[in-house]
Amino acid sequence: MEELSTKEIDTQLSDKRDRYNLLVDRIKKVKSRIGRNLYDMGLYLIEVKDSELYLLEFASFSMFLEKKVALARGLAYDAIKIAKEFSLVDWQKFGYKKCRLMAKVEKSARADIMQDAESSSVTEIEEKVTEYKLQQGITDTEKVVKYIKPAKEPKLDTEDEREFKGRNDGNSLMSSADRIIELKESWKTKFNEWIQLDYPLPKMKQELVRKADRIGG
Repeated sequence: MEELSTKEIDTQLSDKRDRYNLLVDRIKKVKSRIGRNLYDMGLYLIEVKDSELYLLEFASFSMFLEKKVALARGLAYDAIKIAKEFSLVDWQKFGYKKCRLMAKVEKSARADIMQDAESSSVTEIEEKVTEYKLQQGITDTEKVVKYIKPAKEPKLDTEDEREFKGRNDGNSLMSSADRIIELKESWKTKFNEWIQLDYPLPKMKQELVRKADRIGG
């Protein structure tokens, strides 16, 4: 493989910096007209992030957002997610608020909500999304309960066999315990998000809490 000459490297770096400066300029311009141009801004941010153009000036993408384009992290990632997961036609049809809500639902389950999204109000979409997320929480919690508290006790071996397994499988037993701890910690983070969902669906929240009680601390 041929090594690039200093001139070729300088040219590539110059091209990269020119593209970076162009994207920064576009982001700043569309930021002032966020309602109409958020989709375009998402595309520009994706390129800066995925191509790591921000490294021309900053150590991280977060620093680029704060120092270079003065853009709130939440809004930036909303724009990125919408531009990644919706077409321009969908964006023009549904707008920011509806797309932002529907982006919280996995693509595989989003079709039903999108089908009626144009004629639905933002509040109606919010209710559907929250219902989906709570149901997801209930299902995931059931899976965690089954994993850490199986319905049937494992068959006991003889005392000699248990002692032998204890000596030889200590690492796998510890690994299993670590996996349970990691699973519970991950679940707790999600549970806190589910339980704080804005739209009130008391019956579903009560069911989620009842199932969560089986997991414990």
